[in-house]
Amino acid sequence: MIYAEMVDIVDNKIAPKNCAKKLRNNECLLYINKNKIRRVESYRDHVIGVAQELNKLMYSLFRHRITRMIERLRKALNINLSEEEVIEAVALSTILHDHGKVYRVYQKGLNPLYRHEVVSSAFLYKLLKHKLGLNAIIASHLSLAVLLHHQPRVYRLLEDFNQYLITQSMLLEMFRMSTDKDFELGVNEREEIVNIIEGALSILSLFSKTLINEVTEYLLAYSPRINDVIKDTIIIQSIHVGLPDARIRRLLRFFTAVTNHIIVVCDNITAYKNRSKEPECVRKCGSTLGAIFSLIYG
Repeated sequence: MIYAEMVDIVDNKIAPKNCAKKLRNNECLLYINKNKIRRVESYRDHVIGVAQELNKLMYSLFRHRITRMIERLRKALNINLSEEEVIEAVALSTILHDHGKVYRVYQKGLNPLYRHEVVSSAFLYKLLKHKLGLNAIIASHLSLAVLLHHQPRVYRLLEDFNQYLITQSMLLEMFRMSTDKDFELGVNEREEIVNIIEGALSILSLFSKTLINEVTEYLLAYSPRINDVIKDTIIIQSIHVGLPDARIRRLLRFFTAVTNHIIVVCDNITAYKNRSKEPECVRKCGSTLGAIFSLIYG
């Protein structure tokens, strides 16, 4: 089983890394304190949960904001950009934001400096630009939203973005303890990942069978290479830095922040539900705006 939390091997069984560990009824449980227990979240539970939250919120909360952004981006960049392909790309960014966690380097905690979101964003950039043919500027800013999904105040970070947020030296240090072999997947692991992503994409009605097949084909073929991940991460950031028009940069910063917000909302609600007791506000209100802000901002 692939896990959504960093794990370790204890007594030949998967257990959470860097925490008190105890096995009960063959289930791995994470003890937060003496009286509170949470399960270790599997990658399947997390991705399916994120897709379910996105499905609830896309039409009631998110789609209107995305639609307005698309019209502004189309005019500012003078490009042919359909609403359907951007909404699909935003949804893919949300569902695949933790793809960097599936590899051995994360699952076994081989490299304490490893940041899964770097590999997730590089993977997404290749998928959107090279496989699905999305405009490179739009693909890079969606990938940037994934790269920053563990960073607070994303718009402010981007507003001050006159240099790389993640430099080449930082990337080299991050991967220093890893090799390309640490990112290899076995046949069974690939099949598990494809099955999970197919299930998640099928939850949202906006994905056609053809598009689901294209995404899963790419998942089966993709193997991260450290040098390529470093290069793609620099490209993702360079496109924003290199845009000459300040007005367009501001618009794209907002587009990245909106996408990042969608990822953070779905990510945090799902993780909280799976790893801890469901908060009272979510139980009573469901996925309403009030519940979201109560959950994420306390």
